[in-house]
Amino acid sequence: MSALVRITTGIVAQHSRVGFQRGMAQFGEVIHCHKPPFSGIPGEDFVNVRFGSQEAADRAYAALKAGTVYIDGHQVGVGPTNAPPPKGFNNDVPRAGGGYGGGGYGGRGGVSDMGRGRRSPSPPRRYARNRQRSPMRGRSGSRDRRRSPRGRGSPTRANF
Repeated sequence: MSALVRITTGIVAQHSRVGFQRGMAQFGEVIHCHKPPFSGIPGEDFVNVRFGSQEAADRAYAALKAGTVYIDGHQVGVGPTNAPPPKGFNNDVPRAGGGYGGGGYGGRGGVSDMGRGRRSPSPPRRYARNRQRSPMRGRSGSRDRRRSPRGRGSPTRANF
């Protein structure tokens, strides 16, 4: 039976998945290590380490809780993050967006949405996306729109 330990404190941008895997191997066999890209937002950065046995996971958890584990020269651990928010981060500002830096379908906004209020809604679309208008819409039916036999670059017609 494998056991999972989630590291939540002390994670910095320089950390890598392989560094965590090697550092946590001192407690027992590491089956899997998952480290998402660094976000810089307190409480969002984490690393999941899956050990081969519950005993190894218990030893790692005890050391992480005691604050004796260092990965690449930085102390890491478990528990709530006490780090101050990054410069320019304000929890009181309402944000819209669906992550990935864009404003969109609910959720929490990306960094690019910080400090902006909601925008007014766009007017309704006149035509569907990626679709042309119907051929006879807005044109007179009596004119013959077929191409002339002269071709495109005809010298009889000047293009200024």
